[in-house]
Formats: sequence, structure tokens, C-alpha cells
Amino acid sequence: MQLRTILPALLLCLVAMPAWAWPALVERVVDGDTIQVRADRRTLTVRLSGIDAPERGQPGGIQAGQALAELVAGRSVEVVPEGRDRYGRVVARVELAGRDVGTILVRAGHAWQFTRYDDGPVLREAQQQARRERLGVWADPDPLPPWRWRAKDQPVTASPASRDACRPAPRCAAFVSCAEAMAWVGRCGPGRLDGDGDGVPCEAMCRPTG
Repeated sequence: MQLRTILPALLLCLVAMPAWAWPALVERVVDGDTIQVRADRRTLTVRLSGIDAPERGQPGGIQAGQALAELVAGRSVEVVPEGRDRYGRVVARVELAGRDVGTILVRAGHAWQFTRYDDGPVLREAQQQARRERLGVWADPDPLPPWRWRAKDQPVTASPASRDACRPAPRCAAFVSCAEAMAWVGRCGPGRLDGDGDGVPCEAMCRPTG
């Protein structure tokens, strides 16, 4: 079998094997957490794993895309694949000169730790530092995470609440379940329910233990 035939097949195998990394050239930055790379004469769309950047129409979205472009556009990176998402994108860690690009973005306040997929201490500490220093999105004392931004136009099962109905903001002790707390956050924003800004409100109820 010719080498030209073997290499594309090998690349597809590497995408499915998280332990392997492969070099790529960043051809385009799509948004604050998505890039297109060239590897073995193929163009692949890569979604950075473990983070969630503001959407382009959301405050901080343009700045997030610019920050990612300044980091990686036109540069060689290492792609460490973890799988594919429902859109067919490669979900991967992307490393630049040995540094994780997602962590750099979170540390600069241009992305959140996406705790639904990565609840690790590295991103958590990076986000806490950015928040303490009010970098990027954290210049706003109560920024809306991208997953809430995307959900804001979706139907809410709870009854509609006006802005006045969201005041005064309750404490976690006022809720009987995580689902009730999440419904409030969906209507009114996290407020003080998400004290550490990691996207998980009322952590004693909502964060799995064990």
C-alpha cells in the first residue's frame, strides 16, 4: 500500500486515540474556542476541549476570538484529540510550545472552564485567578457563561419571571434541589449562587461527589 494512502488512514486513527498527539498548522480561527488546522494535507475543525468561550454575539466574544488568533493563527501546534462532538469537530487539547492553549485563554479571562466536560484543578485555578484579577470577561462582576447565553432563547419549564421577580437574589438554602437552583439560574442568572464562577451553582447540591 502506498504511503499516500496510509497517512490519511493513520490520521483518522489518531483522532480516535487520545494518547496520541499530532502536529498541525492553524489555518483559521473560527471563534474563541474553535480553529481549523491543516494536518497531512487535510483541513480539520478542532474544538478546544475543557473550555467554553463567549459566543460571537455575546460580550467578550470578539475579544476571545482575537485572543485565540493572536496565540495560534498561522502557527504550528500539537493536537491531542479526545474524540468528536455532535457536529463532527475534533475535540482536542491544543498545545503551543508545550503550553495548553485552553488554559491560556481561561487564565486571561477569555473563556470559562467547561465543567460539564472538564472539572480539573488546572482550569479551575486558571479561572479563579482571572476572576480575582478581573481579566477579560471578569471585568463584569457577573458575566453570563456561554452555555447560559446559548440557552437564553430556549423555552424554560419554570414560569416566566420578570427582572423584579429575580430580586432579592436567594441563597442556596432557599432551594430544595439542584434542579430548582438551575431553573432559577436559567431565568435570573447565577448571581451569588455561583460564588466561585465555575458555572456550577449551589455546589453542595449540584456538584457530584465521590
